[in-house]
Amino acid sequence: MRKPLALVATVAMLFVFAVPVHADSPCTPPTPGQTSTCTMTFHNVTVTFPSLGLPCIPDSMVTTTYNAVMHITINGAGDFWFTATQEGSFTAVPFANPANTASGHFAIWFGASLNNKNTVFHDTFNIHGTFADGTPVDLHLVDHFSLSANGTINMFTQVTC
Repeated sequence: MRKPLALVATVAMLFVFAVPVHADSPCTPPTPGQTSTCTMTFHNVTVTFPSLGLPCIPDSMVTTTYNAVMHITINGAGDFWFTATQEGSFTAVPFANPANTASGHFAIWFGASLNNKNTVFHDTFNIHGTFADGTPVDLHLVDHFSLSANGTINMFTQVTC
């Protein structure tokens, strides 16, 4: 089960971090049975996407410009660790009221640990900004999912606006 989860986590994170052309140090495929690590950095990446259902901000077209660092380690047993930090600026143009644009700063940290007995995925997401009408926007979100060796699932999401 850990290999498919590791693959899903890796593909998802590479998607989040945009095109590899922004990477300062691209990764090479790991050698089976050996420990390998990879660190990638990204600078001034700009991504635009629709944000539907994001707490604290109405449905909007969001543009972010960010820097990021991503680190992956896979040991000889196939255990997998992944962590990433992304921070930068955002602009959110609400579909219903484009004149009341929000802008500010955001930071995201996320990670995963997978071995033959346990799996953990977790993240934090913070934004701080202001709408054009002067209303502040603050969001703090924490997600956690873990699967223990005996199959127990522990998961939660906490959102504060």
